[in-house]
Amino acid sequence: MVFGQTPVPAGILSLSDLGCQTPGSDGRLRLALLTPQGQLLTLETDEKIGAMAWQFLPVNDHATVIVTRVKATRHIVAYVVRRQEDRLTLERMPELPVPYRGDFAAAIAGPTETAQLMILGGSDGQYRGCMECRNDTHLLNLETRTWSAGPPMLEARSELGATRLPDGSVLVTGGWTKQAKWGRGPSTTAERWNPTTHRFEAITPMPTGTARHGGVWLPGQERKSLLITGGLSGTAQAFDVATQTWRTVAEWIEGSEEGGCGFLPFTFEGN
Repeated sequence: MVFGQTPVPAGILSLSDLGCQTPGSDGRLRLALLTPQGQLLTLETDEKIGAMAWQFLPVNDHATVIVTRVKATRHIVAYVVRRQEDRLTLERMPELPVPYRGDFAAAIAGPTETAQLMILGGSDGQYRGCMECRNDTHLLNLETRTWSAGPPMLEARSELGATRLPDGSVLVTGGWTKQAKWGRGPSTTAERWNPTTHRFEAITPMPTGTARHGGVWLPGQERKSLLITGGLSGTAQAFDVATQTWRTVAEWIEGSEEGGCGFLPFTFEGN
């Protein structure tokens, strides 16, 4: 069973259960990195890597962070997977001792050489939405293995999106906010963490509100045009990094509570 898989600079990284057909595999997990040259590097571990769901966040050419929660406490915990020549290593980071539901966002923040893990928004409330959601952020220094309080977002948000931009800033999009309640639909607002000022700044709102979504670079437009897609809006909204403006490039019948799993074909600039 494959729990997660993502493209990273070093290849394609996946996390899977060894399965009942492997003798003595109960509770064991396998990390696998498939390199562009076709080399397969694997690491089997007894580490109980949190509770579903996992997020995979590439840091640089040799490291990726897996973010999840401890099932019993709901504390966020991160693991760093590193490629060291022809082997993989796994390092467990200290827990963030704050309980969360699975409605927070996570992103790598800052320049590559000083990148940190940022946790944004979310809540530990009984119900979905923003009745008890937070504008808090937390930063994990991956070198010193220490957590610190980050700057507050402009709005409290749950089920938001957060994506690292090429300059190391973090784009925050949508989710449920105090203004965007269940009857009105998810928020259109967006903001950006500025690594120079260490503050969040408002940017132009999205054309359509969304939540439970993700960000992916448009093929052929990497580092230039970011697609905000999946989730509740049933759209692909392109964010132009240079001008910090939005446009809707695709629409389909409806959004998905499951995060928009599946293939969503559309036309972009004639292609």
